[in-house]
Amino acid sequence: MGLTLRERSIRNKSAHALHKAILHWTKHNFMKIVHYNEEIAEACLMGAVTFDKKQLRLIKTYHKDLRGNTPQEPLDLIDSKFKNIQ
Repeated sequence: MGLTLRERSIRNKSAHALHKAILHWTKHNFMKIVHYNEEIAEACLMGAVTFDKKQLRLIKTYHKDLRGNTPQEPLDLIDSKFKNIQ
């Protein structure tokens, strides 16, 4: 699915709403998990997704392409450390 919401098409019609909901939840809630317990937050990340603490975002890194470039896809997070964890 990735960290970027693609245009809705016939191929991804059934998964589009789910993908949109997952990205929204992650953007608004991942930092709550980080503030609660950073180890749990790290355990939630799978595959090639990492957490950038300095820029407060998740980054998905893809394999190198034929030109040697390593594409990355960021998802900026909303820091809600002053809100209650629910």
